Amino acid sequence: MMLGNDHSERLRQSFADQFEADGKDIFYRRSMKGAPVRVTEAEREAFVSAYNRRLRYAMWPIPFVTVLLIGMLVWFAPDTHGTTGQWIMWPGICLAIAPSLVIMRWAWTAPVRELKLRTPSGPARGRDEVRRIAFSRMSYQQFGVAAVGIVLLVLKVSAHQDVLHGWGRLWLVAAGGLIALTCLQAVRKWKHERT
Repeated sequence: MMLGNDHSERLRQSFADQFEADGKDIFYRRSMKGAPVRVTEAEREAFVSAYNRRLRYAMWPIPFVTVLLIGMLVWFAPDTHGTTGQWIMWPGICLAIAPSLVIMRWAWTAPVRELKLRTPSGPARGRDEVRRIAFSRMSYQQFGVAAVGIVLLVLKVSAHQDVLHGWGRLWLVAAGGLIALTCLQAVRKWKHERT
């Protein structure tokens, strides 16, 4: 499976979080920042149910395309580290993931399509409010796990490629940039919590 249970659950929760209760009313906000559109409890449940079902459908193409990719690699390029293997492997991985991403995107935007004729009940959220909500949903533990994951990825790559010389140094540059970005986001979260 492309997505672990934890990641799938986060996607389901992120989708459900677009529906916010305000007293007795429920509003749909696209990606939690769009203009609020009033929905009923039954509509909310139908949207969430349909999304969960479509998320499962999105995973179905992956095993089939993966088996096809492995077959092509074995048949055409048994040496996956060679040029032919790389030319088959990377486009194949993209091909394996693309149908799932398209289905997931289509499922995510289903409420937008179905509610497009309804008049919004207010304005979209401003950038500061969206940023505050996003930072409140992140934890410092997530930033730490991301930084450790980046370091482990570079260590794994260094087992097969010299990351201290030539083009291999780009791995170190990219890792440094990503860790700096992670630290920056953690500092921004800290600042938002203090204001």
